Amino acid sequence: MGGVVAVDTAMLREARSELTPDGRGTDPKVTAGRFGGGRAVSTVDRFESYWGPGRSTVSVGLDALARLLGSAADVFEGRDAADADAFAVDVRAF
Repeated sequence: MGGVVAVDTAMLREARSELTPDGRGTDPKVTAGRFGGGRAVSTVDRFESYWGPGRSTVSVGLDALARLLGSAADVFEGRDAADADAFAVDVRAF
């Protein structure tokens, strides 16, 4: 019942950095000037009223996911270091 689990912690850390606010880039903002006339202005105003809270919710979720990816990388690296230490001290540990 043995097996090998390989985890690319560099990939986890790269994904984490892409999900952080700096990695995501600028905060998206819709401006009426990009669409044209008066009707577009009122449409954008209505859109902004519900887009803000949704965008905030997505940002909070991405921040949480970024933290989890970093924690997972730390745990896997710690586990590997602990296993290596145990093996160096007592070969029968495995």
